[in-house]
Order: sequence, then C-alpha cells, then structure tokens
Amino acid sequence: MNPLKKLFKQTAIYGLATVLPRMLSFLLVPVYTAVMAPGLYGEVSIIFAWFAIFNVLLAYGMETAFFGFITVRTTRKKWFRRH
Repeated sequence: MNPLKKLFKQTAIYGLATVLPRMLSFLLVPVYTAVMAPGLYGEVSIIFAWFAIFNVLLAYGMETAFFGFITVRTTRKKWFRRH
C-alpha cells in the first residue's frame, strides 16, 4: 500500500475516533438536560473533564514512546549499515 494513502487512511480513522465522541456528546446535551437533574449533569461534566485531562496525559506518553522507539530503530539501522 502506498505510504501516503496509508497515512491518510489512518489519520481519517483516528480523527474520526477523536471527533465522533465529541460530536455525540454535543448532540446529547438536550437529552442530558431534559432527563438529568442539574447536579447530576454537573457530575457528568466533571467526569468528561477528567477524561480530557487523562487523554492529554496518555497521548503525551504515547508520543514520547513512539519517538523513542523510532530513534532507537533508526540509530540501529544506521549502525548496521556502517558496519
């Protein structure tokens, strides 16, 4: 598969996985406010805020791990090419 095509496909999948829950959450606001008491809806909002914070922390760790893996892999390839 063409690397550029593969990149766009994976970007679309991960982008959809990021946007879809937010869009769904936005569309469900009228349902939440009609069914839940204001205090309960506030608790749900706090839970979603914590999800956003944890998502940032987890994404940071994954990015660091990815760049560490790529650096080790490219360094190893360069070393084998020279020797």
